[in-house]
Amino acid sequence: MSQSLEFDLSPPANQKSGDSGISFATSKGTLPRLRSDLWLEERKGDDLRGEGSDPRQLSTMASSKPFHVVTPLRVSPHLSKLAGTKVYLKLENSQPTGSFKIRGIGNFCKAMAEKGSKEFVSASAGNAGLATAYCAKLLEIPATIYVPQSTPAFTVERMKDEGATVCFGQTLDECKNTAQEMVKRNSDWTFVPPFGDPLISEGHKTMVAEMKEQMESKPGVIVLSVGGGGMLCGVIQGLREAGWDDVPIIAMETWGAHSFHAALKQGELVTLPKITSIATTLGAATVAEEALKLAQEHCVISQVVTDPEAVAGIPRFLDAEKILVEPACGATLAVIYSGLIKTLQKECKLPRDLESMVIIVCGGNNITLEELDRLKDDLPPREHCPPPRSDLGLEERKGDDLRGEGSDPQQLSTMASSKPFHVVTPLRISPHLSKLAGTKVYLKLENTQPTCSFKIRGIGNFCKSWAEKHCQQFVCASAGNAGLAAAYSAKQLGIPAIIFVPQSTPAITMERMEDEGATVCMQQTLEECQNIAKEMAKGSSNSTYVPPFDDPLIWEGHKTMVTEMKEQMESTPGAIILSVGGGGMLCGVIQGLREVGWDKVPIIAMETRGAHSLNASLEEKKLVTLPEITSIATTLGAATVAEEALKLAQEHPVISQVVDDSDAVAAVGKFLDEERMLVEPACGASLAAVYCELTKTLQKDGKLPNELESIVIIVCGGNNITMEELDCLKEQLSSDNGDLVECELAMATWNNPCNIFAASLQKSMGACAH
Repeated sequence: MSQSLEFDLSPPANQKSGDSGISFATSKGTLPRLRSDLWLEERKGDDLRGEGSDPRQLSTMASSKPFHVVTPLRVSPHLSKLAGTKVYLKLENSQPTGSFKIRGIGNFCKAMAEKGSKEFVSASAGNAGLATAYCAKLLEIPATIYVPQSTPAFTVERMKDEGATVCFGQTLDECKNTAQEMVKRNSDWTFVPPFGDPLISEGHKTMVAEMKEQMESKPGVIVLSVGGGGMLCGVIQGLREAGWDDVPIIAMETWGAHSFHAALKQGELVTLPKITSIATTLGAATVAEEALKLAQEHCVISQVVTDPEAVAGIPRFLDAEKILVEPACGATLAVIYSGLIKTLQKECKLPRDLESMVIIVCGGNNITLEELDRLKDDLPPREHCPPPRSDLGLEERKGDDLRGEGSDPQQLSTMASSKPFHVVTPLRISPHLSKLAGTKVYLKLENTQPTCSFKIRGIGNFCKSWAEKHCQQFVCASAGNAGLAAAYSAKQLGIPAIIFVPQSTPAITMERMEDEGATVCMQQTLEECQNIAKEMAKGSSNSTYVPPFDDPLIWEGHKTMVTEMKEQMESTPGAIILSVGGGGMLCGVIQGLREVGWDKVPIIAMETRGAHSLNASLEEKKLVTLPEITSIATTLGAATVAEEALKLAQEHPVISQVVDDSDAVAAVGKFLDEERMLVEPACGASLAAVYCELTKTLQKDGKLPNELESIVIIVCGGNNITMEELDCLKEQLSSDNGDLVECELAMATWNNPCNIFAASLQKSMGACAH
């Protein structure tokens, strides 16, 4: 509901001379007087709040389970090569609010709600405030967030999307003081601290409990960033509970936001006079007292890097891992990109034969591509920066003391075959897409899989089944995600893999396959690759050809997506949106819907023009082979869809939609700025269903109900994309189509010119059907 604001500008009776305060009342009651340089922005209630249940029921359901999700832990081949050891990424950016903060603040808010809190009040410039707003919304408790004027507009909008009232102040300290004063005057209101509370730490330690379940052996070291120290406290406590109390922590900060480092050096709490780092979400002037205490008891190595070092790794990480992170997270990544990990090994502060390391990708919302460009432009020259790094911590430790519990390859193969190769992926709401669609839009984040795409579900299941039949070699033809999934699965099983790739395959994709131990052979075209691979498999009784989509074992693997959705959702979705190449995902999803009793849930099957074999087949009511693939969404490029896909699409409520390449590419850019994830145009086709308002058109046409409960978009992910290639796609489409943009939102987020000839596009994009 909208809040009514009644401003009373007359001086209160107890106002002192010279006090320019303003008091006002709302439907919540009388609020404390605020200084005239703070103002309240009216926020209407959010219509996208519930799951079709009344507020009391929603509040009860919300309080019965944690607000955070179990986040994937995946190996980064890119960072592993740079570090010289296996590097795991704990993907906290995939949390519902885009950062780790939801763990601690979610735990805090739930506890305070149980004690009868009637209002949450927070002071934050970003992630803590958003986590508070999100939790308050689920608990049906009002929230007011005080933010400094420097807070990015898109961060403020996210808080408002969660139903919070947003107040602005000059500085974060001023916001904090005003927020705490408000709580003092209302006994049933609660100030939500960003860190420095046992309940916050208790929430954060769940990260370690998850790692314990996700890893076969303990890590050699954990790397995290430190602001106020809430995550550090939680991780140390979690390590103790997990029996990993000898695992060292590398605590990363930036100069100008290094209150933890300064405190360790002084042996007591230090308050920085001013936060000068651009990593504003690390900007706690004083670290939590408990963080200093625990760091003095645990093996913590404090490292400080410059702002340029924190920012420099962000574009590299985006290209390699398809994730856009804040400078606060960039500080953590700098441990590898700046070579600090190897320096620590040379200095004997870490063992040279470090078994593995975990980097906590803390996430964050205070970043867009435009903001990243601005940060790079505004950073001072290197000679004006503080020294490149500083460290505190271990003097010397023996390598054996810090080493992980390894296992030999045979043992790994045995362990690998006992569990699936895919992970349970998060399902989170997108406020941006929800507003566009007029209903709640969930994102099934298949881009967080170990191979960055949904392909590992089906191909992993296929390879495991054939390994049990004593297959001794896998052979695959692919220019992208299927080949990488085959290479990954083969490595886990200890079985050799040969991947035939066309000349158009991006170098980065071939490198990823080779990193997984596959032998990569190049041929002219994908069709030629398929023929050679099939012949090789036929000529050897011990070799197995791995199909990209057309096999029952592939479909069986993909249907696990629906099983997970059933567990993750409170009610049946109104529609599922997915992209279609060869139809493997479509087959699996339809089969999954039948198994969970959701067989009436419609599927919107998205393709791009020039790769629309399903749409053409449905029109003709028979299999149609496209003469050639002309779409730039090459990973949708199956000339003929699987026969089973056509059959199931004719039996199930499937709505086939085709969009132009420009719409798919436009959606990729918008999604990157809003969700901070980089996906292929194949995935952009699915996102275009909402960005170009096709769902609303389908509702007007009577193909979808007007009162659509919710939508799930499967974010299929993909590896065949970098920022450079994205700019090239924009440039090529612009030159091909003149004005280009048919979808109004299309290119609003791009301003960078492409410096690469459009002719290089075909070399940079691969071909592997879904």
